[in-house]
Amino acid sequence: MPHPAVIAVPVYGQFGVAIECLRSIAAHSPADVEILVVDDDSPEVLADNLPAEIWQDSRFQVQRNGSNLGFVGTANLAMGWRPSSDLVLVNSDVVVSVGWFDRLESAAYATPNTATVSVLADEASILSVRLGESAPVVADATMLAELNIRLAELPPIEPAEIPVGIGHCLYIRRAAIDAVGPYDEAFAPGYGEEVDFSLRCRAAGFHHVVAPDVFVLHRGRTSFGAAAHEHGRRAARLLLRRYPDYDRLIRGFLGNPEPLETLFRRVLIANGLPAAPTAGGSGRLFAPGTKHGETLFALRRSVVGRALFPPGSARSRAAKGFLWKWLRLHP
Repeated sequence: MPHPAVIAVPVYGQFGVAIECLRSIAAHSPADVEILVVDDDSPEVLADNLPAEIWQDSRFQVQRNGSNLGFVGTANLAMGWRPSSDLVLVNSDVVVSVGWFDRLESAAYATPNTATVSVLADEASILSVRLGESAPVVADATMLAELNIRLAELPPIEPAEIPVGIGHCLYIRRAAIDAVGPYDEAFAPGYGEEVDFSLRCRAAGFHHVVAPDVFVLHRGRTSFGAAAHEHGRRAARLLLRRYPDYDRLIRGFLGNPEPLETLFRRVLIANGLPAAPTAGGSGRLFAPGTKHGETLFALRRSVVGRALFPPGSARSRAAKGFLWKWLRLHP
């Protein structure tokens, strides 16, 4: 039985992007779900910039930190806001759409011992939707809604297990927080905290999944600006000191194209990519439903293909590059 869940959105500056995020959450979240918005001591005051419809929406609670806590500190504050509830942490540079919350909650309770549920996005680390040279083209909220509606209409599949949660839009079950504690402040102000949390959850017997029917837009790295790269490097060093096998874990997961390739193809199908390349040669030669796309997919999935070109190997990468070039010359 699902716990009640709250949505939390940490905000630091970039109010135009943040307000777009909040409007999308308001438009597409259930009427009985609380939404906590935390202004992390931004140079300007978020409350002075919020549109009337957010203030008039009783689901929203807006707070401002007395000092800058960083993303980690603000996320931990949100984890303690409703101590018996699950938490959905949404970066302020994310745009959600139709049915996102209900589908996340459903994925969180589809299998026992789930700690987190992540979502697919245009920019989302290992969950960035790519297949060959194809990628979803989502220009606005209307296209995003249409994609999510069609995605939900595809034949259902189980949430796919992944090594760690991806933090741009993350459903976290209360049982996991109770078992391992909140994010580690050693990763403040941000980057790597959800990976550390995820690996602690794995050690405690939990697992992490990705919802197969939720796609969001993610602006990416708007909060940390020029410091993002350095925060990322520092977090990577700390993670590898704590978890020497982490790199092997991720490489092992990515070495097998499944389950991500199936998830990515579902998004591309739902996105209705054209069956023919567009002008200038930048089209969707390998989109699902095209002759070349289906051929390439079948080859990579076949027993012979796996034997001759092991997933993730240099031979596999070279063969894929050759196929792409050949298929461009033989449409």
